[in-house]
Amino acid sequence: MAAYNATDFHVFAGSPFVINIGKFSMQLESLHNAAGVSSSAIITAYNPYSEQRGSDFNERAQMKMCESIKQLGYKWIDGEGKDPTGNWPGERCVLVLGCQLAEIKTLGETFEQNAIVWADSKAVPTLEVLR
Repeated sequence: MAAYNATDFHVFAGSPFVINIGKFSMQLESLHNAAGVSSSAIITAYNPYSEQRGSDFNERAQMKMCESIKQLGYKWIDGEGKDPTGNWPGERCVLVLGCQLAEIKTLGETFEQNAIVWADSKAVPTLEVLR
């Protein structure tokens, strides 16, 4: 799980910013306030169970995941998780606004992810291990 904790999660909001696990994010807190939500999560469908897959597979899975998020009634902002050492390729992700933790964990499990990133009203992202 050390790799997840070291990842820089880039959020492509109007004013892009980076989220790191365990570190308060003033930008995330401001985004929560502007959107009128008290929680958010970062999730991806890339590379299920941390097994590298081709770009076609990853893009199809990401599109399916975003359709599922839309069906749940949530809005999201595109992003990318980047390994600062460059040892793991960047992965597209989304920051889902106002989601419920149980729903987003189920979505992560559906798309065979090891973990998701969760932030409540304190805007300190935490790693939620799924398996």
